[in-house]
Amino acid sequence: MSTVTRISCALITLTAAFAIAPSPGLAAASADISETQQVDERAAITVNDWTLCVSKTVAQTLTDARREGTEAASQIYNDLASQKKCFQIPALEIVQGARVGGEPAGSDANVIYAAVVHIAGAWSNAVVISSPEKKK
Repeated sequence: MSTVTRISCALITLTAAFAIAPSPGLAAASADISETQQVDERAAITVNDWTLCVSKTVAQTLTDARREGTEAASQIYNDLASQKKCFQIPALEIVQGARVGGEPAGSDANVIYAAVVHIAGAWSNAVVISSPEKKK
């Protein structure tokens, strides 16, 4: 199965999960984003290598593992991705919402945001994690 096919399948699965049965964690993380909100596409930005998660709890698990080191983060990410609970996206169009967890203020990497994301031609509420800092 090609990488594009795998990404498309994962995105469709995540979109369906958001549309059919949003998790309690997602609802809590995106409380400031209404289910019926009209998206101002002019506010959308494209982010690279951010991770899309099905809930704030899943996102927090991954950010905690990233703090422990790359080996722990890689193992946790692989486990979560195999369960279709998160997926790193090479380029993702989002309207960034409130910061809801992750690294302390002052860091731009490994931060959890409630957001509205553009997936499979539609806008959906989601939880995203900013890309981890690149090690020099």
